[in-house]
Amino acid sequence: MHIPNKFADLVGMIEKRYTKPPVVESDEDMWNHFCKAALSGGERSVADVNYMHHLLEEEGLLYRESLKDEWVRYTLEFLQDAKDDVDPDQPNLKGKVKAIEKVEAEIDNICMLLKNADDMFDLIGIDTEFLQKIAGNTEEEKELIGKITSYSENAIVKKSLRSRHPARIWGLTYSKAVFWLNNCGIALQFIPNDEFSMKFMRELEKNWQSKDFFDVNDKFEEFCERISADPYYAGLALWYFEATRKLMTRKNARYYSPLKLMNIMKNNDMDIEDLRVSLEDIENWEYLKEVFKSDPKF
Repeated sequence: MHIPNKFADLVGMIEKRYTKPPVVESDEDMWNHFCKAALSGGERSVADVNYMHHLLEEEGLLYRESLKDEWVRYTLEFLQDAKDDVDPDQPNLKGKVKAIEKVEAEIDNICMLLKNADDMFDLIGIDTEFLQKIAGNTEEEKELIGKITSYSENAIVKKSLRSRHPARIWGLTYSKAVFWLNNCGIALQFIPNDEFSMKFMRELEKNWQSKDFFDVNDKFEEFCERISADPYYAGLALWYFEATRKLMTRKNARYYSPLKLMNIMKNNDMDIEDLRVSLEDIENWEYLKEVFKSDPKF
């Protein structure tokens, strides 16, 4: 197993700065976290998700009560207006418009996923009390993930398929589920089987091929034990590392490492919180890209 240079140091830096998210305390917050997860996936970054979540929430389109038959039409009309209203004098005009267009392109799936979740939360009893009950119980958290997730982001399926899997939230992939549950303070030891995790798996094992969620997490658990790291903080470090590697030029990305990430931060007078804010804020992305695409002196 190849361990990226100074990865444990990056984990330690993050662990010193952040505490683990508390277990969610209200059904409203639980649903709000789910809406963010529903907007994730595809080519959308965390900054894209945060931006789109803010737009839709501010318009009142993410309340469970708002999921009416005309939700798609209302939302598409709003998104068209939102594109027209993007301020050209504010940072990242193109990024904002592109983020809106990505959601427009997948609006039917996003709508159906939200409706599927709204139905299934009531049907199988997923609420704050239930999540609080299973919090910290790895087997029950794993069981929930396996029970409710679907094979792909396709939330529109035949009734016959629904009847064979009555507890599944169609359109809720493993990655979306982990995104949601982690924000609820649940299943903190799991990482998504997404693009970033797969790249990291190949960093650890050159010939790694499996995309299976549980295979990925078994390997990641082994890695965390090897470096004596808490899986939650190691998962955050993985995200910081891969999210910033994606900003590098192709040439520099080949030789990227956690050590080089920490050197870039030092050279640009950034701490881990500065980096988090920039990665999660669409208006900071242009600056961040320039920082990481320049030819850094490691």
